[in-house]
Amino acid sequence: MKLNSISPLNFNKNNTLKSPQKNTDCLTKSIRNGDFNAANYPKFYYINQISFGVRKPSANEITERIGEENFPSPAIVKRLKDIGKSSKFSLYEIHMEHYEDLLDCQTLDEAKEKYPEFKDVIDAKDIDINSLKRAFVLKKIANGEIEGIAIEDLSLEILKKYFGQLISANKKEEYWNISNNAIPSIAKTLNIKLPNKMYMLKTALSSGEYKARMSKTITEKMQEPEYKEKMERVYRASKLAWNRHPEITDMMSEVAKDFPWLAVILSKKEKGIELNQKEERYLFAYCGKCEEAMPGYKKIISDERRKILAEWDKTEG
Repeated sequence: MKLNSISPLNFNKNNTLKSPQKNTDCLTKSIRNGDFNAANYPKFYYINQISFGVRKPSANEITERIGEENFPSPAIVKRLKDIGKSSKFSLYEIHMEHYEDLLDCQTLDEAKEKYPEFKDVIDAKDIDINSLKRAFVLKKIANGEIEGIAIEDLSLEILKKYFGQLISANKKEEYWNISNNAIPSIAKTLNIKLPNKMYMLKTALSSGEYKARMSKTITEKMQEPEYKEKMERVYRASKLAWNRHPEITDMMSEVAKDFPWLAVILSKKEKGIELNQKEERYLFAYCGKCEEAMPGYKKIISDERRKILAEWDKTEG
């Protein structure tokens, strides 16, 4: 049977799988016998996440972490909650979908009409710049001294970049080479409430582009001898930490007997096959049962790994 042919899984009313497949005890074998080197990094990293109970947060959890008041629009919160049960949802995609029409707006008034959250934004050309105490950059824009932006377009262009394209003020090359500190100050003057830092972070983390970039960065860094050596050291410490606590791997192996599809799902993930929501929930349920069987097991392994690394630092130092 091909790995990608088993999805979606069949669950009964008790949230257990129908037609169970023989458990190959993949997780325990990987923990005990894996050679945690650079080549095995994706496999070890994901198994380590699973054993530590990491999962995709729900829509409500994302909203709670960011704070509903920190979303740029109530419509994004509603949309997130509406499709939050879908395994395909992405905060980044929801944001970009919401502000898709903003990029086509020709005037600030048009943007205000389409997006109520911008109703109080001030048009930069209507500001008495000379009356402002700290408006050095605004004055330069008004005088045509900054290439690429006119004072008449400033308010709308900031909205398009920050909301329509999710470009942070840190990328000053995208903001006419204006200093990083100037854009937030200008936005405040124009009554533009820029997206909250936590919102920007969570949105970026959920984007496919960001994930692809991070994956590429990790792959490239793994080719660097120094980084590769550092990571292999962590792998060795992790393997030793697991080996020092056979009671934990025994517990996980025992719990895995009640999760017959565990090995198959882990194999799918290892091969880069995207899991659906039921499969993600299945893995999380497994981690939850492990925590019930041995509360704090993940902290035990984490503390042991840190202890081993500290011991090696002391010996090598």
